[in-house]
Amino acid sequence: MSIVHRDLKPDNIMVEDLATQRDFVKVLDFGIAKIIDPLKGGMRLTQTNMVVGTPAYMAPEQATAKDVDARTDLYAVGVICFELITARLPFEYSSVAQLLAAHVSDEPPPVKTYRADIPDAMAELIDRALKKNPAQRPQTALEFKLELEACLAAHDVAPGDSLIDLFGQGIPAATPRHAGEITAARVPCSRCGAPLL
Repeated sequence: MSIVHRDLKPDNIMVEDLATQRDFVKVLDFGIAKIIDPLKGGMRLTQTNMVVGTPAYMAPEQATAKDVDARTDLYAVGVICFELITARLPFEYSSVAQLLAAHVSDEPPPVKTYRADIPDAMAELIDRALKKNPAQRPQTALEFKLELEACLAAHDVAPGDSLIDLFGQGIPAATPRHAGEITAARVPCSRCGAPLL
């Protein structure tokens, strides 16, 4: 059975420390996940051809109600990584229609536009995850994970280390994510206000 989440975003990701592992990531809210059962000839167990999800994190194929697969979720992971690194979304529009059109048609700015200091390999991975064509993105979560781990290892960041070890003292004050927002040297968690980096 294959599951495509279709609504990956920071609000649906929880990080907690376990007794045996630091920064254990949990994905939440599978309410609109698409399930495909290969034992039933690839029969979809959830409704398709509908635009569902959070527009700021939607892959082009999802925004146009086309078939989605694991690469659709990897696009959302690319948006999340872009936001984590730059403190902004790749596309910021006030209307849902403009936002969806941008995901479908506009090229996102390279992550190095906002964070020239991050490693080239990490920037290339994030930029590739945001490609319009799913065939140009990492093809599996495992592929994405291995490339990310290789990038972190090349910069002496071990699993479980804080991202601050890679990115210094956090995201520098730059463009506010939302009009009127006060930016600080660290990006706060949208739920509790604690610094993310």
